[in-house]
Amino acid sequence: LTEDTQVWISVGADLLYLDSVDHLNGRCPSVDNSSVSSSSNCNGSPRVRIVGPAEITTVTSRPLALRAAVELPECVTDASQLSLSFEWSVYNASTGKFDAVSEGPSTLLPAFTFAPGQIGRVRVSVSSLSGIAGTKQSAADLVVFCQRSPLLAVIEGGSMRLVGRSAAFVLDGSASHDPDDLVGLPADASSWSCTEQERREGSVWRQTQAPCPIDPPSGQLVWNVASTNLSADSRYRFVLTISRDLRSASAETLVEVSA
Repeated sequence: LTEDTQVWISVGADLLYLDSVDHLNGRCPSVDNSSVSSSSNCNGSPRVRIVGPAEITTVTSRPLALRAAVELPECVTDASQLSLSFEWSVYNASTGKFDAVSEGPSTLLPAFTFAPGQIGRVRVSVSSLSGIAGTKQSAADLVVFCQRSPLLAVIEGGSMRLVGRSAAFVLDGSASHDPDDLVGLPADASSWSCTEQERREGSVWRQTQAPCPIDPPSGQLVWNVASTNLSADSRYRFVLTISRDLRSASAETLVEVSA
């Protein structure tokens, strides 16, 4: 090259002039790195996932807490650079679309979001509005298998009580309920049973396993029991069972009748 030679080189989208003297002396003019866009090396999208397995099983009466995690592109070291925006949605089978329910990196879906027996889908979408990676979006889905909630059988007063021979007592199972039904249990959902478990002979309790001398009520959660119909110095096992839709639950209490 001679001193009159003109040399142009391409740097990114720019053309830079290199005079022959600098070239012959082995020097290269400085290059402003800001003129080369970093976005050409940052084409990845932030990838989102829902923390936990891809499929879960829950019950319709239980709220569902979910959290999202984001994997950043290699060129990004700080999530705050991306201006991330989250949206949670639930699939609506009647419309065939996802309905938005909340924003943010986590969500709490309320009870009864899914019906018993339903296979639901939850989606979280994340968008980046940063100039570093442009406008990018990714999404992740979760499959939710929804089951009926267990029935709850309750007898107020604890698992054992002592009553006098001449006293009446109440077995109250009105707190029993179906968590999936806010109306209440139907009348035919409950039943009581009673068995004489033990009888005292002197200072020794002997097992009897005999039927109770009283008939339980039908279709009632509350049983008013007259102790005069029971034998003194005996222990009776009372059981409340509630049944519905192939589900059942029981609660029991032991009642000792003193002389």
